[in-house]
This record gives sequence, structure tokens and C-alpha cells, in this order.
Amino acid sequence: MFLKGKSSFALLCAASALYSGVLMSSPRVAFAETIEIGVDGTDKLSPVSQAIQKRLASKFRKISKAKKWSRGALVQYYADTEYQPIWVDSAGINNRAQSLLRVLERSPKYGLVSSDFKTKYATADTGEALTSNMLARIELELSLVALKYMDTARNGRFEPTKLSRFMNGTRERVDGARALEKLGRSIMVMAYLESYHPSHPQFRALKKELAALQNPATKTEKIIKVPSRGPTLKPGMIHTDVAVVRKRLKVQIPQNEGADLFNPALYDATLKQAVAQFQESKGLKGDGIVGRRTRMAMNEGIVAEGWRKEQLLANMERWRWLPDRLGENHILVNIPEYKVRVFSGGKVIHKERVIVGKIANKTPFFSDKMETVVFNPYWNVPQSIIANEMNYSVPRGYEGHYNNGMLHVRQPPGPRNALGKVKFLFPNKHAVYLHDTPSKSLFNSKARAFSHGCMRVRDPKRMAEVILSIGYKASSKSLVNRHWNTLKNAQLRLKHKIPIHVTYFTAWLGQDGQIKYFNDVYKHDKRIVTALNGGRVYLEPKQVIKKPVSRRAPEYYAEDDFWGYDNYRRKRFSSRSRKNQRQANRYRKQKHSRNNFWESSPKPRRQAKRNRRRSNSFDPFGLGW
Repeated sequence: MFLKGKSSFALLCAASALYSGVLMSSPRVAFAETIEIGVDGTDKLSPVSQAIQKRLASKFRKISKAKKWSRGALVQYYADTEYQPIWVDSAGINNRAQSLLRVLERSPKYGLVSSDFKTKYATADTGEALTSNMLARIELELSLVALKYMDTARNGRFEPTKLSRFMNGTRERVDGARALEKLGRSIMVMAYLESYHPSHPQFRALKKELAALQNPATKTEKIIKVPSRGPTLKPGMIHTDVAVVRKRLKVQIPQNEGADLFNPALYDATLKQAVAQFQESKGLKGDGIVGRRTRMAMNEGIVAEGWRKEQLLANMERWRWLPDRLGENHILVNIPEYKVRVFSGGKVIHKERVIVGKIANKTPFFSDKMETVVFNPYWNVPQSIIANEMNYSVPRGYEGHYNNGMLHVRQPPGPRNALGKVKFLFPNKHAVYLHDTPSKSLFNSKARAFSHGCMRVRDPKRMAEVILSIGYKASSKSLVNRHWNTLKNAQLRLKHKIPIHVTYFTAWLGQDGQIKYFNDVYKHDKRIVTALNGGRVYLEPKQVIKKPVSRRAPEYYAEDDFWGYDNYRRKRFSSRSRKNQRQANRYRKQKHSRNNFWESSPKPRRQAKRNRRRSNSFDPFGLGW
């Protein structure tokens, strides 16, 4: 019996809203296989739409969180659009589906793997007329693979925290229902799907470089490797490594009637001049002597075959872990490059050298917002340094106190302060920040991984002026000068928080338009490449903080003895313990009487006895009473 009139239409709308709401809130609940009925009592949905509704109304299995998100998006979109298909019609897949399949084929150009987006039914050639159930299966399969492609293009193939403890990503969940709605209305399906990839110029440059490496017509010139170990080569020497250096620098030997005038292993004046020019180009002393550093510089650009491609894929994956919009004004630190850049309006307005964490104390990969600039800061020493380096003691010039049984140490402002004159705070779970340092000579090193995790800036005064001009007010020079020449601690909270991104990119587009490659300091590239190739990656072990050696008396508490005095004396002064103590005292008296007459006199012996009594006094908490 069917209802008619306005009441039936209102009841139908309420039931539909209740159905879609319950379905979204609890996707694992089984639903009745109902079909929407029109006012005149006829079926309103087409056979394909009915099949789609029937499949979405089935009970969900126990699935992962990502799959639960995609299934929920399907339920919401198709319920809102009355189960109208996007990718199929009565004849099969339509032009939108063809565009989607072409996008999946082009995914390796963006650093993805096409095998991650396999379609089982959409690409199958049955040779027969497709039924409505088969069309519904193809429709939902293509919708799921489209959602997976958009989510992978935006957030990457892997969760960064599962690859390293020092890599964190900004995951931006795609609004699946809205994305499917746009795909259903859009004509430019390929452009819309590929718009989910990072739009940063650096990512586009890496994509272009990857296309050049994937092109079989592009052949890179092979660099000849010089033996990393060997004698110091000087002019006039004859050695087999000299011939290798000659080939590496492409220095020809003068010939006479097609024959070499001298042995290629001879170090002549022409080769010396070529070596000196190479050394000066690498920032070395141009003395023409091939030593250990010159050998390393000659082998600097040599990598294993295929590694550049894998390195580009690892860097493209890391770009997906950053926010889609870095910010009109933002700060970007590149750890392998040892550089910090300040961007304003999409352009670099300041660039400076930095010192990053050493391998044992890696600087993490994350994004946050800079909030405060602190002049003449206190250095609150981390617990790991207090335990492992200070050995739970307070050095001279530091301040220390106990709080809840834990030692806290800090260093007041001054010329020897480890943070220098200023620090830039962006609160994060890693407790790292940018700051000054009194050790200026370390900035002259090419590889600058020396800190405990924080980033040290070479010219912090200029850095403070630039940051305050963006986030505080325009007249920043006078403000910085006012606090710079004092020892008074001052905190300036920025009126406009500045996004900061601490990144790890070993491939970077330089000002000359060429991709520059940097050393993989923390071996993050190796971890990501292993995961991309299907290998297993283990997280780094947690840092061990050495516990202090307890010098307190053992505490034995009884239920009716609050201070534990009875049990303590029973354990400490038992009959066996008293016997051992008497034997030790007797041996000590004999030793003193044999070695020194004056120490065995009655008065010193009485004083020693008093000291022993004081040492045996009850002091369970080690307070020195």
C-alpha cells in the first residue's frame, strides 16, 4: 500500500534523510535494500542507479581508516545525487572514465606508481553486453580509484611518521563527496585530478627533471671515478692514479705522428694547471697537489646508476607532506643545504647559512608557525643534555633547581650563552627552534651538522630585522638595536604569525635553472627509496637518557610505619651487618696504626669514631642531615 499526497512526499524525504544520516554515521550497519518510490507508485531510479544503491546499502566489512573515508564519501555523494553514475552509461564507460584512465597511466610522470591504481573491472574486456550490476561495479570502482588518486597526489604514498621519528607531515584530507561532485559536473577531468599535485615551482622543476631522466633519448655523461685512497700526487710523479685524474679532467697528451710523447701516468705541468683550476672551482686551495680532499671533490658528483631518479622520487614524495599553501610570507629551512630562506610575496627576501643537528640529534622535518622573538634568552638545558653530558650536575655559570624530583638547569643571558643574543620560537613537540650562537667559526664549514637539533643562524641580527618587519612592524632596525646592546631578557610576540617549514630536500632548483643535489645527511632518502621499492623500514631507536645514580638509603615502608624507620633499621643494622661493620673498623684501626703513628693516637681515633657514627645516622632521603 503506497502513501499519496504531500504527507507521503514529506515522509519520503524524512526517511531518505534518516537513511543517509545513519549510513554516514555508522557505515558498518546493515541496511534494507530499498528502492526510492515515486509519488505515482513507480520506480524512480534507473536499473544502474538501483544497482549502485543496492551495493552501497550492503554491510561494510572491517576496513582501514583510509578505506572507511573513501566509502563514506561514496555513500554521501551518491545519496545526494540520487545514485546517478559519473563514469558509465547504458553502453559502458563514458568519456570521463576514459580521461580518468589516461590520468592513471600518466601518474609515473608525477612520481607515483600506476600499479597503485589498478582497475579490475573497468579495463576488463568481456565482449558481451554489460548488465546493470556490472556497470554499478565499474562505477564504484572508478570512483574509489579517483578518490585514491587525489588523496595520494595530495598527501603522498606513505605516512612520514612510519618511516622515521624525525619526519612529520601535514595531512590534508580531501573532501571526497565534494570532489566527486566536481568530477560529475566538470568537463576537464584530467586537469582537475592533476591539480591535486603540489603546485610549488620546486615540485614542477623536479617533475621536469624526472621526465628528462625517464626519457631514453637523454643520456648523461658518465663521470670517471678517481680512487678515493692513494698517495698524494705531485708534479713529476709517475703513478697509475695520475692517468685516471687525466681522464677525469679530460687533459690530452701531446702526440707526435699519432703516438703519445710521454707516459699518461706522468704528472706534467699541463695536468697541474688543470688540477689547480678544478680545486679553485670547488673552493679548495689551487696548489695542483691531488690529496684526499681533491680526490673526494672529483668523486662528488658520482652516484650509482639510477640513484638520481630514485632521489627525485623521494624529494617529490616529501613535497606532498608539506601544506598545499606554504603561505604568502613564510620561512623555509632546508637541512641538507644548510640554508634558511625567508619568502615574502613568493620571492626570497633573505637567505642565510644555518647549522643543523648532528646525526645523533637529527633536526626534524615538520611545519609550524613562528610566534615569538626572544632577545637575551635563557637557555633551558634539555634533560638529555643534563643526563648524558652534564651528568646531573650544575656547571659553573648555570642555575639549577629541583622540581618534583627532577633537576632543571638553565643558563642566564650573557656572552657565553649557548643561544647567543636572540632566539626565534615556534612551539612544537620536538622542542627545536632557530637561534644565535657564540661559535661563529663553525659556519665556515661546508657540512654544518653540529647542534643538538636546533638550527643556529649565522647573522641573527639581520634575521630578527627581517622577521620583525613581516610579523611585528616596519621599523624593525631600531627595535632590534634597542634590545641588542643590553642583557635584559625581552620577548616580542609577533602580531602576525609566520609559517615556518623545516624541510629535507636533497634536490633543489638553483638560481641558474639547474637542479642541485646535496648530501643525504640523515639517510632519509635511503629510507624513502626503500619504502617506495616495497622494502621494510625500521624506525630509529629512541634516545636513551642516562638515569642518575641514587645515593639515598634504601627505603622500606611498612603499612603502619609512615617513615619506614623500623624496616630500615631492621635491614641496615641487622646482626650480620653489625658483625661486618666491626670487622671493617678493626681492619681500619690496624691499618692506621701500621702506617702512621699520629693517625693512631687516641684523639684522631676518637674523632674517626665520631665521624663513623655520623655516617651511620639515619638519612633515608639523602638530604645531608
